[in-house]
Amino acid sequence: MSIRVYVFLNLLMLHIACSTTSPTTLVVENPSSPDKDNTANKDNTALFDEIWATMQSQLYDRARADRWLTAENRDALRARAAAAPDRLTFARDVMNPFFDELGVSHTRLFTSDVLGFYMLRSLFHTRDIHSPTAVHIGVQLTADHVIRSVFDGYPADLAGLRRGDQIVAVDGAPYVSLKQLRPKRQRLRIRRGSELRSVAITPVEDSPHEAMLRAMENSAAIEQRGGLRVGYVHLWTGTSPTILDSFTRIVTEQFRGVDAVILDLRGGFGGAWYDYIDPFYADRSDFFEFSITDRDGKTEQFKAEPKTNPNPYLGPLVVLIDEGTRSGKEALAHQFGKKKRATVMGTTTWGAFTAGKGVFADRNDVDYILYLAVSEWRVDGRTMEGVGVAPEIGVPYPLDGTIAEDPQRARAFEHAFALASSNNTR
Repeated sequence: MSIRVYVFLNLLMLHIACSTTSPTTLVVENPSSPDKDNTANKDNTALFDEIWATMQSQLYDRARADRWLTAENRDALRARAAAAPDRLTFARDVMNPFFDELGVSHTRLFTSDVLGFYMLRSLFHTRDIHSPTAVHIGVQLTADHVIRSVFDGYPADLAGLRRGDQIVAVDGAPYVSLKQLRPKRQRLRIRRGSELRSVAITPVEDSPHEAMLRAMENSAAIEQRGGLRVGYVHLWTGTSPTILDSFTRIVTEQFRGVDAVILDLRGGFGGAWYDYIDPFYADRSDFFEFSITDRDGKTEQFKAEPKTNPNPYLGPLVVLIDEGTRSGKEALAHQFGKKKRATVMGTTTWGAFTAGKGVFADRNDVDYILYLAVSEWRVDGRTMEGVGVAPEIGVPYPLDGTIAEDPQRARAFEHAFALASSNNTR
């Protein structure tokens, strides 16, 4: 693989850009900042100027840049930046609503008040799965603090929180920021459907990157029914060689001899490419090809390097996807649906298939990162951005807080055992 492809793969590995109204929003949005600074107005104006110049030179694509980066929009946003009392308000109320209007994924401004900031710092700056750390409970939230997904084995999971629960307050104060969490026992006020309840919970402090690894390892299990065995693993992200090594061991060693496998690609972050498909194929002869189109419309074509796999799992496979499945994991979903290698189940994926660049991520003295789309990828000639991958079997899982059990996971096990039974009787 060329150096350029390697670099772009690393850019693609993570998608956190999201709409303030999107049901798949990861970021904890804050109506006010706990740390206001008298110099915020001046700093925000200077930061705006830097962001605007960066977008003019790098935003994908040029037609989008020409349409949106007008003098009128610049002047209006700059005035709002000058009026923003703090950095978080500037990000939430000025820049991110504008980014939502652009209609392109992988474009957002993150401050250190949100979990995405720490993930981006890990990916683009420290290059360390263990650094930097943040205090959190192991959930992904919508803009109005509704839990979209829960990390396996993390405090929210252990406390019985589930998809659809809304975090209302922390220790009696309205919930507005990740920084309200402390690595000690706290009490959350939760709205579940029409009910309010109090939940005791102890947040943890670690890297979001590391949390994804641990959650994946915690998820790995084998369920037995009627003499059949089905392995299950939730791939939360594919953004680290450490995660790849662990994932490969789970599939090839822990799941050795199982009758079917369920691969859960829902939620989490992006990442994952050819190496994450290898455990399920004898070789790469049928792997997807991809293209990269830059902001000027220049396109380059690529395909997988030849490779054979000595110990693949070739049995029945069920793949779970949802509206939170993004970036590289969407390519995996596409691949598994090709020629029916797996039954793809759930809801249509995000359709977030640009490559994002972490701007300012390498600066040690700043508490913000601009995530900016710089190119678009296509798989097997197919446009994925804004489209996504549809499941073969649709299974809805609404966010209204009324469903006690995970219907997609339950349906996946039902289908996997049926496939295993049919495969064993042939």
